[in-house]
This record gives sequence, C-alpha cells and structure tokens, in this order.
Amino acid sequence: MSRPSTVATPVFQAVDNWLGDLSGDISIPDQQPMSSLPGKLPSGEESEAKYRRITQHLRTLITSGQLKPNARLPAIKVLAKQWNTNYFTVHLALNPLANEGLIERNRGSGTFVRNPKNRLSSAGIYYGANLWTDQEGAFYQRLCHELQIQLDEQKIRPRIFIDTRPPSERFSPLPELAKAIEQREVQGVIGVMLNVQESQWLNQLTVPISRYSNHEGVHENHEAMFDLALQRLAREGCKTVGAITGGTDYALWEKLASAHGMTTRLGWFKDKHANDLSFHLRGEEFGYSAFKEIWAHQSRPEGLIVRPDWICRGVIIAMLELEVHVPEHLRLVLYRNEGIDYLCPWKVPYLVLDIKKAAEALIDMLNVRHRTGKLNYVSPPFTLDLVG
Repeated sequence: MSRPSTVATPVFQAVDNWLGDLSGDISIPDQQPMSSLPGKLPSGEESEAKYRRITQHLRTLITSGQLKPNARLPAIKVLAKQWNTNYFTVHLALNPLANEGLIERNRGSGTFVRNPKNRLSSAGIYYGANLWTDQEGAFYQRLCHELQIQLDEQKIRPRIFIDTRPPSERFSPLPELAKAIEQREVQGVIGVMLNVQESQWLNQLTVPISRYSNHEGVHENHEAMFDLALQRLAREGCKTVGAITGGTDYALWEKLASAHGMTTRLGWFKDKHANDLSFHLRGEEFGYSAFKEIWAHQSRPEGLIVRPDWICRGVIIAMLELEVHVPEHLRLVLYRNEGIDYLCPWKVPYLVLDIKKAAEALIDMLNVRHRTGKLNYVSPPFTLDLVG
C-alpha cells in the first residue's frame, strides 16, 4: 500500500520528527514483532557512542540476510531492554537505517525491514580542488577518509574523483565522472571543495548529489556555533566582543552579540570573504593581518571568536608577536576540527567540528535524494560542541 512520505532527520540531530513514514511501497504482513533480535551487540571502545554500535549491528543483520525483507522488528522499548540502554538511544540508532532505506517505520504498525533492491550501491566523491595542497587539506583528507569508512559500512562502493584541470576548464563536468555516471558505475555524487562553476554543472548531473557547502548543501550551523561561543564569553564577564571568521554576515553577528548583552563594532569584525583583497589571502595570512588590524584600534574588544582553524593559526602568531596574553588582555574562543590539532600556547575553549557528523550528513542527504527522488532535500545544518 502507498503512503505519504516524509524525511527522517540525520542520526546526530538531537530532536526529530519521530517515526515519520518513509516513501516507497512495502507489503506489510499481518505479523507479530520478533521477541528479540539474533546475536549480541558487539563491544566497542568507550569513546564509541552506543547508538553507532547498535546501528552497525542492525545494518549487518539486514545486509547479511539474517533479517529478511518485511520482517517486523521488536518494539523500541524491547530493544532498549535487550541491549541495556534507553529508548532514545535505540530510536537514534534507527534513523540512519531508515535514511539508507534498510528499514521502514510506520506509525501504529511498527518497524519493518525493507527490500534492499532500491538501495544506493555506489557513490562518487568529487573534489573540486587538490585536497593534498589546499590550505584546508587536512580537514578534507579526514573527511574523505571518514566518508569512505561510512560508505563501506553501508555497503556503498566509493569512487574518488579529484579534478586537476586548470580553473578555466572547470565549467563542464569532469569527463571521468561523466563517463562513470553514463556507464552506471556511480549512482550518486558527493561534492566537496567546490567553486561556483563546479556547483553549477554538478546540479545538472543526472544522478542525486550532496555537497559540503553553505549553499544548498551540508554545512555547520553558524548561528548556533556563535551562540555557544558568545554564551561562554558572556559567562566570563565580557561586555565587548569581536570576531575573525570566514563566510559570516556582519548583521547576523551584531544581532547575536546584542542578544547576549555584548557590544561589537564593524572594526572588530573581520571576514575573509568580505572583499577581494582579504579573499585572496591565505588563511593564516588573513588571520595574522586581521588580528593586527583589530589590535591597532585604540578601543579593543574584551573577547574574540576565531574560525576556522586555518585562520586561528595566523591569529595565534600575531598575538604572540604583539605579546597579547590570555586571559589577562583578551578572552579567546577558537575553532578546531576533531582530530586535527594545532599548537596554542594558552588554555582556551574550542568550538569543535566532529568530522563524523559532516560525513554522516553528506551520506544521509545522498541516500534520501536517491531513495525518494526529492532532489531538493537538504540535510539540516549540524551543530558544533564547545570543549574546554
């Protein structure tokens, strides 16, 4: 029987519309749910979230054929008791399986194993720049590694495409990628490190796409990120605040600062994308010059937020050169990517991006677009953690 479709939210989103129907047709037999699932939940490292282990365990049971199509899973409360966890953890673990098309959850009927024939089985990862030489290369190398791990877990065969053509030739699809799509070797494409031209032709491909981009793609929640950092600085007594960033609107920044009872000024706000001169500076060079400009003001902010990490490094060099001490002269909140550390001589709080979350969101977006045909679906922005 046919049902209206809704989209399940990503696994890491804290609150979602629980148990929405997924698109597609499925024959639901009139049967009782299983009393329990076969096998024990594999043990894992303490740092590994339990919901991830539950997700992988269920994924293995389904893809190995131990759980057959149309099998009705035990209720979430039963699974929580079987695995010695809580209701919310099991519910969170089911989200990615629904997005991958492995299960279908129906209000009032239960959770059923889907027929895997329409699942995504191959995906291309397209890089619009050289991830080995770009200033953000360390992040994208880790993202590439994490994408391959998660695609392998979902039995989706990854294929990497790095565009080494001169910029003047990137107004059309990469021939190798176009050929792979034509020969049905790639069913969907994940795009990262994209410029405007690449984004345009990527949209014209005949397969579903997802991208790491602030526009029509997966991205971090800038408003929530700044909100976390401003809360921290407000608790530390800051009344004035500045920011050195990339790709942030000053009007939004001013509004957020004001909401936390802090004053900011245009001269204390430096955005790398604000003008052609700063845009063409490398990240460290921009961070270095931006901090010196702010510190040259007669009136200086009591707090400063800096992102992303390649700008942070330049700011740290400038602060050391000017002998600016933390927290005596300035309260500081920096940004870093999980697992990609850099040297900072002060103990400061960090806004931390979990690269696993970014990879999950990209694959989730591709899975949903492939399964539902809703090519305008965009994964919700993900939030960062404040550590330290």
